[in-house]
Amino acid sequence: MDVALNTREIKKKRTGDLLKIIAIVTMAIDHTGVLLYPDLRVLRTIGRLAFPIFAWLLIQGFLHTSDRKKYGLRFFYFALAAEIPYAFLNRDMLYESDHYNVMYLLLLGLILLSVVEKSASYFKEKRIVLGGLLSLIALMIIGLPDVIEYANPDFALSYGTYGLTMILIFYLTRNKPVIMVIAYVCLSFFEPYRMGVYYRAIYFSPEMTYLEAFKSFGLIWEQITSFKDGLVTLEGYFFQARSMLGLICILLLRKVSLPFRLPKFVGYSFYPVHITVLIIIRLLNGGPLG
Repeated sequence: MDVALNTREIKKKRTGDLLKIIAIVTMAIDHTGVLLYPDLRVLRTIGRLAFPIFAWLLIQGFLHTSDRKKYGLRFFYFALAAEIPYAFLNRDMLYESDHYNVMYLLLLGLILLSVVEKSASYFKEKRIVLGGLLSLIALMIIGLPDVIEYANPDFALSYGTYGLTMILIFYLTRNKPVIMVIAYVCLSFFEPYRMGVYYRAIYFSPEMTYLEAFKSFGLIWEQITSFKDGLVTLEGYFFQARSMLGLICILLLRKVSLPFRLPKFVGYSFYPVHITVLIIIRLLNGGPLG
């Protein structure tokens, strides 16, 4: 009888709920900075914690959900619900129809994880050709946002290739925290370089191909480190590197449970709702608050 009670007690607790609360709060602070207080850079810095935590929670959901199809459909439905308010989520509240919210990215991340998992099972069964083919498909999924953006500069998927790479890193190193930290630091250096290559090839030197820009290491390194003092201030191209604060939260709090459970849909519904509320506040105010 006591064992049964203890089992039910454990089931009431989920180790991801504290991280989910932190992710939700920091995301709301980030978006408040975008729409209401665009000059308060500290709000955007706090917001860098959110995505790594959401990426980590996505993996936990992928590994532990009882129905992956329903899990993916939730992201799809709430991505649709958030798309119109998200299109206004920018400093000037201009409607950006080619910008797609992070729920789509997380859904694509689920597809990526499914492909990687299946690929690993094929390799384990010595079915090398099928495993290699699925590995190639996984790489294509990761690069897809960048390819589309390169072909259509107006297109933007929130966190894009960078976010999918982070999801894969977290999945592959979920039980190896030291390797996770090393891989995350490498990603935090590679992403500014990738962005530097993109802006060089698209805007600064359009006569250069993407590959030519990528191989121009000295030019790109100077570009990304000199803009807003790059590495010195973790600004400019390196601003997203501040998301390492989110990684620290994951490593310290990933096993912490709460004595209560958050409602299942609180994280999903909060996303479109809080953006809509912030937009309404901005409209009523007639502009940013500061």
